[in-house]
Amino acid sequence: MQLNGAAILAIETETERITTDVLDLVPLDKTATSTTLARRRRRAGSAGTR
Repeated sequence: MQLNGAAILAIETETERITTDVLDLVPLDKTATSTTLARRRRRAGSAGTR
């Protein structure tokens, strides 16, 4: 979601660029990030058991 918010901000400010400065202005959804990381860890842990 951070990229989506950054894109909207870039359009609103008429810069039309997504830079690290713009990404820093957009709040990160910590819940979505932690859920994604947990999923990746579970997959990585079970990769060798198949």
